[in-house]
Amino acid sequence: MTLRLRMGELETLTTIHPLGLTEIGYRPDLTQAEAFARGRGVYKLNAENVLLEEELFVTNLEADILAVATITGVTKYRDRRAVEGRLVLDHERVGTKITVPHRSQNPVSYADENGGWQHSGAQARWIYVRALVDLADERIRLYDQEIRTAAASGLTDEDAAEAADQAMEAGPNAALIHPDGSWHLISSSNPSGAGLSETWAAQGYVDELRLEDLGDVDVDACRYMLTRAGAAAVLDSFPASEVEQPLLDAWSRKNEIEADRARQTAIMAAWWWSRRDEGLNTELVSILRPEGITLADINDADKINAALHSGSEIPELVDELVAWCTKASRTLS
Repeated sequence: MTLRLRMGELETLTTIHPLGLTEIGYRPDLTQAEAFARGRGVYKLNAENVLLEEELFVTNLEADILAVATITGVTKYRDRRAVEGRLVLDHERVGTKITVPHRSQNPVSYADENGGWQHSGAQARWIYVRALVDLADERIRLYDQEIRTAAASGLTDEDAAEAADQAMEAGPNAALIHPDGSWHLISSSNPSGAGLSETWAAQGYVDELRLEDLGDVDVDACRYMLTRAGAAAVLDSFPASEVEQPLLDAWSRKNEIEADRARQTAIMAAWWWSRRDEGLNTELVSILRPEGITLADINDADKINAALHSGSEIPELVDELVAWCTKASRTLS
């Protein structure tokens, strides 16, 4: 679960605030540090509940996440408390919205934000946003570097700008998106992405985010995309099928493979236990009957494996078989 503290409307204080604030509430230009400083307290908080959580999300009234911190403690101020924590700068959730809506007017709430975020369309789109920021940042770095070099060599402003444009265009122009949520910048001179790690070589990339698909990406466009908000605005014009779906499909395939592997392990473990005591066979068959397994099949490993391709709900079957194996091991020990 995640502790979420929601800031209210902007308000100038005329009384002394326990944290020394002269203003509370949301302001659009707040930095992450400022959002955390004013969003962490003071509230009517249950200290025990707060300390059960690891992360704090500071949000505004529109449910935008402004700052993320690791919770380290709680400080009491009379009947109210403030959350102590370590700010996590540029956490992947900063700039996104909470996944579980607030259910009341209470500014304090708890929710399973990781469960709602992990492998979601919102997370997939945000990975593309961060990759686009990285692309823009590297291209601007090359541009500004060339401008400084050209200025030092006495070139005119026009010639310096032309040289800088060429340096930028020779830099990365695409990002390869990996199933684990990372990315690798590539350029026209390195279209295959040479130098990728072994993990990348083993799993490959699932999509290529190309600047040319975004239109005319000049230096001004790159500067606009240096912020996550700017990059997100650019990608907002693209449908989910182009920005989210490749990653979602890759995650779905991975989940299916992992679930099938878990299922196979559970079925084969149950089969192994059943061979140690014939009296356990009837119980095992009752579990595997939806998979097409009969008492006559119980010692046939091939038929047990074939049960992997039936239509039963995998998580429920695995849980039942794990429980059965635990019971069998106790019976035979």
